[in-house]
Amino acid sequence: MNTIIYTRVSTDEQVEIGFSLCNQKKALTTYCEINKFTITKHYQHTNN
Repeated sequence: MNTIIYTRVSTDEQVEIGFSLCNQKKALTTYCEINKFTITKHYQHTNN
């Protein structure tokens, strides 16, 4: 199944406590690999 992933942080505080864009992408990529999803697009958003 083709899948689009979306990562987002709103504050520097989120990054500091482990919700960085990189950590989110790793978690989503792992989930997709386990469930045999193909990532076709990655959207990324920051508010800082």
